[in-house]
Amino acid sequence: NLKIKTENPTNAKIFNVLFKKPVIKQGVFTSDLTMNGTSEAPKILGFLKVKSVDIPLLDSTIQDVNVDFKPDYINLNTTGFVMTSDYVFNAKILNKPEKPIVVESAEVKTEELNLNALTNTLSEYEADATRSAKLKSGYASELLPSNTIIIKDFNILADKILIKNAKATDFKAHITLDENEDVNIDKFGFNIANGTVDGNILYNLNTLKGSTNVNINNTDAQRIAEDFFEMPGQIYGTVTGSLNASCTGLSGVDCTNTLSGSGSFEVSDGRMPKLGSLEYLLKAGNLITGGITGVSINGIIDLITPLKTGYFNSIKGDVHVKDGIADDINVYSSGQDLSMYMTGSYNLSTLVADMEIYGSLSKNFSTLLGKISNTSLNTLFNTIPGIKINDINPESTSKIRKIPNFDKDNVLRVFKAEIYGDINGNNYVKSFRWIKH
Repeated sequence: NLKIKTENPTNAKIFNVLFKKPVIKQGVFTSDLTMNGTSEAPKILGFLKVKSVDIPLLDSTIQDVNVDFKPDYINLNTTGFVMTSDYVFNAKILNKPEKPIVVESAEVKTEELNLNALTNTLSEYEADATRSAKLKSGYASELLPSNTIIIKDFNILADKILIKNAKATDFKAHITLDENEDVNIDKFGFNIANGTVDGNILYNLNTLKGSTNVNINNTDAQRIAEDFFEMPGQIYGTVTGSLNASCTGLSGVDCTNTLSGSGSFEVSDGRMPKLGSLEYLLKAGNLITGGITGVSINGIIDLITPLKTGYFNSIKGDVHVKDGIADDINVYSSGQDLSMYMTGSYNLSTLVADMEIYGSLSKNFSTLLGKISNTSLNTLFNTIPGIKINDINPESTSKIRKIPNFDKDNVLRVFKAEIYGDINGNNYVKSFRWIKH
């Protein structure tokens, strides 16, 4: 039996003696506690109040902690800062002396949730643990030893959330943690880029294996591409889509390198000013070709370029990812004058694309001079070197047929472009060829 009563504030570093490790750097506390049982599993009754606690993990400063130990439950309330953002935390915990700690219900509210700072902290911890050779598998087991805690009901609410380069609002998540160390975020959601994102995440703290299902609803495609996939200026419009993926690791780098899964998307009233622009592909390809032929072709390009370069009525696609590489990409772009089929791979770490683009021009193609006759256009195109469709390989022929609404009788010309390199850089269009009937 032990009774602890501190009427005057006492330095909280005494907890370091109790826990046998430096868990608290500073702070003061008052208490009126009664402990019954063994030193490792005491039954506690009474109250504990702590102010200005500095906890090294996650750069936390707790302003106030109020713990009320009832016979059946422990009521916990704290306020403070975690990674520069203030929070209010409330929890109801079973009052029992043995492990695991069972959290019946909990809620945290914060003005801003910075997931980038959390990821960086975990990455630094992982690096330190690796250097000290403490961990060979299951980094998280050091952060949270097995059979330590069970969470039955935990809600997170944040006015703002920062993830990668994206800023979102009204973040909500419901979390559970079971005896198998499975963290289940069975529903999360937030508002972003004029739309919403929602989904779920399952992650095991022992194996570090996780999986997720994410839905994107009517969001700004440019913001999603730039903020999450580091693809600035590649696509515009309103996007809806879904992603099912899994990865292994504690840090973002490990998860990216092991990411596998599949997804699909659809962009309405979309625009792809680079990969979806005939003018861009032609000029980039011809700059590689060079010479007198290249100069003459550029003059024709200026005539046949549509007024709305890179615009499409719809852009649809699906992607399959394995070990951090989107190794099976299919994008179908449908427009009035120009339609395209894009296929290939994209390395999520190096941002290098290895792709082919097949496109078709309508016989009613609009030029800068308005509609001109098929005869005039045929005369122009006949001056441009090309390859006959019968001379290309069967695989390319089958890909041409995947161009949306492809009808040979209504197609003026077909082309093929080959892409390799960083699509956010320059000189990634390696070839461009017109294909004749």
